[in-house]
Amino acid sequence: MRILHTADWHLGKKLYELDRLEEQRNVLQEIVAITDFYRIDVVLIAGDIFDSFSPPVEAIQLFYQTLEALTGHGKRLVIAIAGNHDLPQRIEAPAPLANKHGIILVGFPNKSPKVSMLPHHFQVLNCAEGFLEIYSPQWNAPLRIILTPYANEIRFQKYLKKPLEAQQLRQLVSQQWQQLANTYCNPDGVNILLTHLFMIETDKEPTVLEADYEQSVLYVGGAQNFWTSDIPSSIQYTALGHLHQQHFVAGHCYPVAYSGSILQYSFSESLQNKFVLVVEISPRQSPHITQIPITTGRNLRRISATNVAEAIQKLLQFPEDFIELQIAVDSYLELSDKKSLYSAHSRIASLIPISNVELAKQPIPFISQTHQDILSLFSQYYSEKKGKPLPYALRELLKEIISEKASNEE
Repeated sequence: MRILHTADWHLGKKLYELDRLEEQRNVLQEIVAITDFYRIDVVLIAGDIFDSFSPPVEAIQLFYQTLEALTGHGKRLVIAIAGNHDLPQRIEAPAPLANKHGIILVGFPNKSPKVSMLPHHFQVLNCAEGFLEIYSPQWNAPLRIILTPYANEIRFQKYLKKPLEAQQLRQLVSQQWQQLANTYCNPDGVNILLTHLFMIETDKEPTVLEADYEQSVLYVGGAQNFWTSDIPSSIQYTALGHLHQQHFVAGHCYPVAYSGSILQYSFSESLQNKFVLVVEISPRQSPHITQIPITTGRNLRRISATNVAEAIQKLLQFPEDFIELQIAVDSYLELSDKKSLYSAHSRIASLIPISNVELAKQPIPFISQTHQDILSLFSQYYSEKKGKPLPYALRELLKEIISEKASNEE
């Protein structure tokens, strides 16, 4: 059985004010082509499909179009779960229509997947809260998947209708995994865990790589860290979403992998390679994993220059990249210099003047643009006050607060 593991599409995400939807469209077309070339049987999408709880209509349309293409006209199974950036209800809403194409969508943790009217060659053997077992004559064994969309205290409290004590979430989830594995995941099938969580090796501190600005600690009501020892020993592959750099988490007898995001989404990911993972797996065996690079995305590149002329010279070397430009100035950057820089390169996402001398502490005028959303306004305010872009971690925290408010209102 060949499985393609991908995650963190973040459809609708912009780079500051620069739209990236067409770039996302190109990357998803590349992933569909990879799926066809490697004759994939099952596609797993491990959350953060959208970048916000209220994505643009174009992003939603792109998601549906891509799902249909990934199925290969119903021949291939596609399973997607919600991440912390996704509104669970939005992910699950089209499930009845999606099922007939071989698409399974799960928004909430600890919930039975909707699997009515799958194509006739897919046979549902077992379906329970957080679990699905399916067989197809095209496969060499049944596929068992433990499904845990992003699970934090807020979502679990709403589902269980009772408050959770400190550290209880990880215990509840790991107990559920073990119970499901004991009941369904014998060695005669392919056993997978699909989840969107921050997972680390047991009793180890997160590494710099694992920090990645997507740790749950940054989020209001965020989930606790999960440990690889929470994964049942019968699980042959754990498909993770949440962190943006592809890597493997140590501490389990079988691979535990983040596929990473499909694009470089912040300048902390500058020049970072992106992948999807092709997992060849059979019962009782450790899977063979191939990292397939994504090649159609643009690079995010940081450039520094001591003057405008040098900056323009460097910008012209990377015409296709998105740029964060730091430029040294003796005073505030003149409007004419800004025009020259933006004329030289159309993809300057962030322009950061760095003073050569200690400037007098004068108030910097802030011009409010009431047509902008609150995130854009605060980003502009921060940049004007601090002389540098809003940090990615703070930006994501503000987005999570806005998203949680929207979720409560819905």
